[in-house]
Amino acid sequence: MDEDEIDLDPLIALAPGLNDLREGFSDILGSVKDDTCAKILGTIFDNEKFLTRFFEATYDDSVAYGCVGGLLSRTSRVFNAVEKSLETYPQENEVVRSVAMTAAILHGVGSLDAFGMESHIPAATVQGKLYGIPLSSVLRVHFAIKVLTSKKENLDQEVVQRLIHCLFNQHRATSVLGRGVASVPMTVEAAIVAEACRMDQVVTNVNELISTDMNNDVFTAYDPDLRRQLFKGEK
Repeated sequence: MDEDEIDLDPLIALAPGLNDLREGFSDILGSVKDDTCAKILGTIFDNEKFLTRFFEATYDDSVAYGCVGGLLSRTSRVFNAVEKSLETYPQENEVVRSVAMTAAILHGVGSLDAFGMESHIPAATVQGKLYGIPLSSVLRVHFAIKVLTSKKENLDQEVVQRLIHCLFNQHRATSVLGRGVASVPMTVEAAIVAEACRMDQVVTNVNELISTDMNNDVFTAYDPDLRRQLFKGEK
Protein backbone atom coordinates (compact mmCIF):
# COMPACT_ATOMS: atom_id res chain seq x y z
CA MET A 1 0.00 0.00 0.00
CA ASP A 2 1.30 3.48 -0.92
CA GLU A 3 1.96 5.98 1.85
CA ASP A 4 -0.67 8.22 0.21
CA GLU A 5 -3.31 5.55 0.81
CA ILE A 6 -2.58 5.26 4.54
CA ASP A 7 -4.65 7.29 6.97
CA LEU A 8 -1.89 9.00 8.95
CA ASP A 9 -4.15 11.14 11.13
CA PRO A 10 -3.96 8.74 14.12
CA LEU A 11 -0.16 9.06 14.00
CA ILE A 12 -0.15 12.84 14.38
CA ALA A 13 -0.10 13.94 18.03
CA LEU A 14 -2.59 16.63 19.00
CA ALA A 15 -2.16 19.12 21.82
CA PRO A 16 -4.69 18.44 24.60
CA GLY A 17 -7.79 20.66 24.75
CA LEU A 18 -7.13 22.11 21.29
CA ASN A 19 -10.75 23.05 20.57
CA ASP A 20 -11.10 24.92 23.86
CA LEU A 21 -7.83 26.75 23.21
CA ARG A 22 -9.06 27.84 19.78
CA GLU A 23 -12.32 29.14 21.19
CA GLY A 24 -10.55 31.09 23.93
CA PHE A 25 -7.96 32.72 21.70
CA SER A 26 -10.18 35.65 20.67
CA ASP A 27 -10.56 36.56 24.35
CA ILE A 28 -6.76 36.55 24.69
CA LEU A 29 -6.41 38.92 21.72
CA GLY A 30 -9.15 41.18 23.07
CA SER A 31 -7.45 41.58 26.44
CA VAL A 32 -4.75 43.88 25.00
CA LYS A 33 -5.72 47.55 25.51
CA ASP A 34 -2.81 49.54 24.08
CA ASP A 35 -3.61 50.91 20.61
CA THR A 36 -0.23 50.15 19.01
CA CYS A 37 -0.16 46.59 20.36
CA ALA A 38 -3.76 46.00 19.24
CA LYS A 39 -2.94 47.23 15.72
CA ILE A 40 0.06 44.89 15.45
CA LEU A 41 -1.97 41.92 16.67
CA GLY A 42 -4.82 42.77 14.31
CA THR A 43 -2.48 42.99 11.32
CA ILE A 44 -1.00 39.58 12.10
CA PHE A 45 -4.11 37.64 13.12
CA ASP A 46 -6.89 39.25 11.07
CA ASN A 47 -6.55 36.56 8.41
CA GLU A 48 -8.45 33.26 8.54
CA LYS A 49 -5.79 31.27 6.67
CA PHE A 50 -3.04 32.53 8.94
CA LEU A 51 -5.16 31.90 12.04
CA THR A 52 -5.76 28.30 10.97
CA ARG A 53 -2.02 27.81 10.44
CA PHE A 54 -1.32 29.32 13.86
CA PHE A 55 -3.84 27.01 15.55
CA GLU A 56 -2.43 23.88 13.92
CA ALA A 57 1.29 24.71 14.03
CA THR A 58 3.90 22.88 16.04
CA TYR A 59 6.04 25.03 18.35
CA ASP A 60 9.25 23.11 17.66
CA ASP A 61 10.41 19.56 16.94
CA SER A 62 10.68 18.36 20.55
CA VAL A 63 8.53 15.58 22.01
CA ALA A 64 6.81 18.04 24.36
CA TYR A 65 5.98 20.72 21.78
CA GLY A 66 6.20 18.94 18.41
CA CYS A 67 2.51 18.29 17.85
CA VAL A 68 -0.46 19.80 16.06
CA GLY A 69 -1.52 22.74 18.22
CA GLY A 70 1.82 22.77 20.06
CA LEU A 71 2.28 26.48 19.35
CA LEU A 72 -1.23 27.45 20.45
CA SER A 73 -0.93 25.34 23.60
CA ARG A 74 2.39 26.92 24.61
CA THR A 75 1.17 30.42 23.71
CA SER A 76 -1.90 30.01 25.93
CA ARG A 77 0.16 28.77 28.89
CA VAL A 78 2.76 31.53 28.56
CA PHE A 79 0.00 34.14 28.26
CA ASN A 80 -1.75 32.77 31.37
CA ALA A 81 1.54 32.82 33.30
CA VAL A 82 2.20 36.42 32.24
CA GLU A 83 -1.33 37.46 33.16
CA LYS A 84 -0.99 35.88 36.62
CA SER A 85 2.38 37.60 37.10
CA LEU A 86 0.80 40.96 36.28
CA GLU A 87 -1.87 40.27 38.90
CA THR A 88 0.77 39.33 41.48
CA TYR A 89 3.00 42.29 40.61
CA PRO A 90 0.50 45.00 39.55
CA GLN A 91 1.71 47.51 36.97
CA GLU A 92 0.17 50.98 36.94
CA ASN A 93 1.53 51.63 33.45
CA GLU A 94 -0.89 50.09 30.92
CA VAL A 95 1.91 50.00 28.35
CA VAL A 96 3.83 47.51 30.51
CA ARG A 97 0.75 45.29 30.80
CA SER A 98 -0.14 45.45 27.11
CA VAL A 99 3.40 44.90 25.87
CA ALA A 100 3.85 41.92 28.20
CA MET A 101 0.60 40.32 27.05
CA THR A 102 1.32 41.06 23.38
CA ALA A 103 4.81 39.56 23.66
CA ALA A 104 3.30 36.47 25.31
CA ILE A 105 0.92 36.09 22.35
CA LEU A 106 3.61 36.68 19.72
CA HIS A 107 6.69 35.10 21.32
CA GLY A 108 6.32 31.91 19.29
CA VAL A 109 4.70 33.21 16.10
CA GLY A 110 8.03 32.72 14.33
CA SER A 111 7.56 28.96 14.73
CA LEU A 112 5.39 29.13 11.62
CA ASP A 113 8.54 29.98 9.66
CA ALA A 114 11.08 28.12 11.80
CA PHE A 115 9.38 24.71 11.80
CA GLY A 116 7.21 22.66 9.48
CA MET A 117 6.04 19.11 8.94
CA GLU A 118 8.03 16.63 6.86
CA SER A 119 6.23 13.31 6.34
CA HIS A 120 4.06 14.20 9.37
CA ILE A 121 7.14 14.76 11.55
CA PRO A 122 8.02 18.27 12.82
CA ALA A 123 11.35 19.52 11.48
CA ALA A 124 13.29 22.77 11.48
CA THR A 125 13.32 24.79 8.26
CA VAL A 126 16.40 26.54 6.90
CA GLN A 127 15.19 29.76 8.56
CA GLY A 128 14.60 27.89 11.82
CA LYS A 129 18.14 26.52 11.84
CA LEU A 130 19.73 29.86 10.96
CA TYR A 131 17.54 32.30 12.92
CA GLY A 132 15.67 30.33 15.58
CA ILE A 133 12.19 31.13 16.89
CA PRO A 134 12.79 34.51 18.66
CA LEU A 135 14.32 36.23 15.63
CA SER A 136 11.72 34.67 13.32
CA SER A 137 9.03 36.11 15.60
CA VAL A 138 10.67 39.53 15.48
CA LEU A 139 10.68 39.38 11.66
CA ARG A 140 6.94 38.60 11.64
CA VAL A 141 6.26 41.59 13.87
CA HIS A 142 8.58 43.80 11.82
CA PHE A 143 6.63 42.95 8.67
CA ALA A 144 3.34 43.83 10.42
CA ILE A 145 4.84 47.18 11.45
CA LYS A 146 5.89 47.86 7.84
CA VAL A 147 2.33 47.15 6.68
CA LEU A 148 0.90 49.52 9.28
CA THR A 149 3.46 52.20 8.43
CA SER A 150 2.61 51.95 4.73
CA LYS A 151 -1.01 52.64 5.68
CA LYS A 152 0.17 55.69 7.65
CA GLU A 153 -1.12 54.22 10.91
CA ASN A 154 0.08 56.05 14.01
CA LEU A 155 2.33 53.77 16.09
CA ASP A 156 3.96 54.58 19.43
CA GLN A 157 7.67 53.96 18.78
CA GLU A 158 8.49 53.28 22.42
CA VAL A 159 5.82 50.58 22.54
CA VAL A 160 7.29 49.05 19.37
CA GLN A 161 10.80 49.10 20.87
CA ARG A 162 9.59 47.52 24.12
CA LEU A 163 7.77 44.77 22.23
CA ILE A 164 10.74 43.92 20.00
CA HIS A 165 12.98 43.88 23.09
CA CYS A 166 10.65 41.38 24.80
CA LEU A 167 10.58 39.08 21.77
CA PHE A 168 14.31 39.26 21.12
CA ASN A 169 15.24 38.50 24.75
CA GLN A 170 12.58 35.91 25.58
CA HIS A 171 15.16 33.16 26.24
CA ARG A 172 17.96 35.33 27.56
CA ALA A 173 18.03 35.36 31.33
CA THR A 174 21.79 35.52 31.86
CA SER A 175 23.54 35.39 28.48
CA VAL A 176 26.15 37.96 27.48
CA LEU A 177 26.65 38.81 23.79
CA GLY A 178 29.17 41.60 24.15
CA ARG A 179 29.55 45.29 24.89
CA GLY A 180 26.68 47.43 23.65
CA VAL A 181 24.41 44.47 22.87
CA ALA A 182 21.13 44.06 24.72
CA SER A 183 21.48 40.45 25.84
CA VAL A 184 19.22 40.33 28.90
CA PRO A 185 15.70 41.64 29.63
CA MET A 186 15.95 45.34 30.47
CA THR A 187 12.27 46.13 31.15
CA VAL A 188 9.76 44.78 33.67
CA GLU A 189 7.63 43.24 30.93
CA ALA A 190 10.62 41.59 29.24
CA ALA A 191 11.66 40.00 32.54
CA ILE A 192 8.13 38.70 33.12
CA VAL A 193 7.84 37.22 29.63
CA ALA A 194 11.32 35.64 29.76
CA GLU A 195 10.53 33.95 33.08
CA ALA A 196 7.14 32.74 31.81
CA CYS A 197 8.81 31.21 28.74
CA ARG A 198 11.51 29.58 30.85
CA MET A 199 9.00 28.14 33.31
CA ASP A 200 6.88 26.66 30.54
CA GLN A 201 9.93 25.08 28.93
CA VAL A 202 11.10 23.50 32.19
CA VAL A 203 7.73 22.31 33.53
CA THR A 204 6.48 21.00 30.17
CA ASN A 205 9.66 19.02 29.54
CA VAL A 206 9.78 17.61 33.09
CA ASN A 207 6.13 16.52 32.87
CA GLU A 208 6.79 14.90 29.50
CA LEU A 209 9.84 13.02 30.77
CA ILE A 210 8.03 11.71 33.85
CA SER A 211 4.86 10.70 31.98
CA THR A 212 6.70 8.82 29.21
CA ASP A 213 9.45 7.22 31.30
CA MET A 214 9.51 3.41 31.07
CA ASN A 215 12.02 2.90 33.89
CA ASN A 216 10.61 0.49 36.50
CA ASP A 217 11.72 2.58 39.43
CA VAL A 218 10.67 5.61 41.49
CA PHE A 219 13.21 7.60 39.47
CA THR A 220 13.24 8.16 35.73
CA ALA A 221 16.13 7.10 33.58
CA TYR A 222 19.02 9.59 33.53
CA ASP A 223 18.27 12.45 31.16
CA PRO A 224 21.40 13.82 29.43
CA ASP A 225 19.82 17.19 28.66
CA LEU A 226 18.80 17.87 32.26
CA ARG A 227 21.84 15.96 33.57
CA ARG A 228 19.78 14.29 36.26
CA GLN A 229 17.14 11.72 37.07
CA LEU A 230 13.65 12.85 38.01
CA PHE A 231 11.70 11.53 40.98
CA LYS A 232 8.37 9.98 39.97
CA GLY A 233 7.36 8.88 43.46
CA GLU A 234 5.69 5.75 44.72
CA LYS A 235 2.17 6.80 43.66
